[in-house]
Amino acid sequence: MVCYATTYELGPKYLSDSWFAYASRWQQEAPYFAQKALDLGQADILAPLIEALTPDDPNVFKTYRLSEAVKPNHQLAYALALLYQRVAPAEQLEQAQQDVSKLSEGLQRDELSAAQNTADGLWPIFANSSGDKRVTRPCPEFIFPEIPL
Repeated sequence: MVCYATTYELGPKYLSDSWFAYASRWQQEAPYFAQKALDLGQADILAPLIEALTPDDPNVFKTYRLSEAVKPNHQLAYALALLYQRVAPAEQLEQAQQDVSKLSEGLQRDELSAAQNTADGLWPIFANSSGDKRVTRPCPEFIFPEIPL
């Protein structure tokens, strides 16, 4: 679910006739699969969802194609960043804290509180992923295959 939700590049040959039909279907289905992965506690969906939900910034390049299928939602991006901060492995903790700090900017007190409640409510289904290095990069073997030497 996470691999499919994060990119349309796993389908048919890029820009082939069949790719256009696939990409159109992907655009419709990706948000559903991302939400389903979130509901099931698949922690590797957090980083792509945070990126997709973060308001657009012309100075920031978005890595995951999911941002093309999901509308930005600042408060939800912040809530998921709070959650990600809890599950991030040690080597990602500083970046996770910076993301939380940046995403808190511009939110009102009630939005910050609601986001915290969202993160707290989701925590139980993600607690088992805490510190797992796999949460930082979904589907690396598909998106970034090893190049034979």
